[in-house]
Amino acid sequence: MGEYSDLVKRFKIVKFKYDQDRHPDHNIDERIFFGVIAQDLVKIFNLEEYSIVSQDLDSKYLKIDYNQFSPLLIKAVQEILEIVELIPDLLEKIELLLNKYGITSKEIIKKDKEIDGCACQCNYSCTCQCNYSCTCNCYYHCTCQCNNQVGNK
Repeated sequence: MGEYSDLVKRFKIVKFKYDQDRHPDHNIDERIFFGVIAQDLVKIFNLEEYSIVSQDLDSKYLKIDYNQFSPLLIKAVQEILEIVELIPDLLEKIELLLNKYGITSKEIIKKDKEIDGCACQCNYSCTCQCNYSCTCNCYYHCTCQCNNQVGNK
């Protein structure tokens, strides 16, 4: 997509609580926090090249400069917005192309709903042990709730 949005996609967000036992000398907030794991960021941002992650010389722990996330996120959003702003023109061009061949977007949307929405009436029975019945009226393979393929019209 873009340099910054590709970086942001690689961030693994974690939910955590600070460990009071590990830091008994600190008054630790017991609420839930969100963040990223510094060791994961080092895989993206080399310690020698980037300052977003650094190593505390006293404790040897890695620490994250969360203030540097804002510019990264802003740039990633800008890259995404550039793509989003292209969508109306692309949709208009697609509509013109479809009309050229006598197809309306409403027909495509209706057909897509028939395939995806699949209100299911074929009543194929699943042969696995889950005891669910597949009920599908499309012309594609039916899938029961255990994800076993159970039939084809």
